[in-house]
Amino acid sequence: MATQIVTHEPASAPMSREGEVFALRRRQARMFATSPLVPDHLRKGTAEQALANCYIALTLAEAMGEVPLIVMQNIHVVNGKAGFATQYMIARANSSGIFHGRIDWRIDRSNPQNLSVTAYAVLKDTGQEV
Repeated sequence: MATQIVTHEPASAPMSREGEVFALRRRQARMFATSPLVPDHLRKGTAEQALANCYIALTLAEAMGEVPLIVMQNIHVVNGKAGFATQYMIARANSSGIFHGRIDWRIDRSNPQNLSVTAYAVLKDTGQEV
């Protein structure tokens, strides 16, 4: 007859919704922190630093209503502040529905010493060029 060992985990208090979200996001961040699809600057440092960077990026992506990997591939950090790739921000603005059409550019070459480029778009609700 085989001996069966049964272990019992101590009963723990039910996890709050916030605790469940935190635990899930932490597992997701751990997975991202080990993926070569995530840029090195988010995965550098200790394993805990990489986990923290990816956790923060996940939280940011959720707040922006964006796919986490897209945010991670377009974010950069300068002096502790997050910034985004210009092409990513232009794409977000163009798809926001705020503008009639897309952001466009005017290039002024009237002064050969000083090339000037101005981005502009037309607001959908007022027709105002901004």
